[in-house]
Amino acid sequence: MCLDNKFKEFEKSLTKNERKAIQCWLGAFHESICCHQITRRGSADVAQYEQDLGTALTKAVICQKIVYRGLSAGNWRPDKIKYLKELIEGPATFKLPCHGSASMEESIGRGFTFTEPNDEERNLAVLLKVQPKTARYLAPFQHKYKDEKEVVLLRGSTFRRISKKKKPDLEFWELDIEEIIS
Repeated sequence: MCLDNKFKEFEKSLTKNERKAIQCWLGAFHESICCHQITRRGSADVAQYEQDLGTALTKAVICQKIVYRGLSAGNWRPDKIKYLKELIEGPATFKLPCHGSASMEESIGRGFTFTEPNDEERNLAVLLKVQPKTARYLAPFQHKYKDEKEVVLLRGSTFRRISKKKKPDLEFWELDIEEIIS
């Protein structure tokens, strides 16, 4: 069966609550679901979305193609900085503490590693190039504004770092200035 048919079968198999949970994941609510997975704090609604999303993901099509996950944080978020440093310098084998949003498109993953003019400050960024075994496609569902070709890396999945490479600073500016004497 081709992937498009598998995606259609997945969509047909979902309950109303599972569909809603996927839409919440694809909206701005995915961070709340992840936070709940890690801390077990949050509203009853978040807990229900997490449960419904988990059930939906068991029905989703498995993705074993390379996907990309961009992560970044500013120094004012010390917990996120610590997590990113652990990915870079910590043990080569690690587990995901919560579901992770990834994309089939490298440009989408890379987009989460740099700043736009109105973004919050970011001091550390990591682009994960992931070869998954149990990740799940969310197709045919997509983000409201853009099809990011969303793939979910499952909570509790174990990964091993194969290589790491430091890139030049992601925010590097060259400015030409001249003094004006009035």
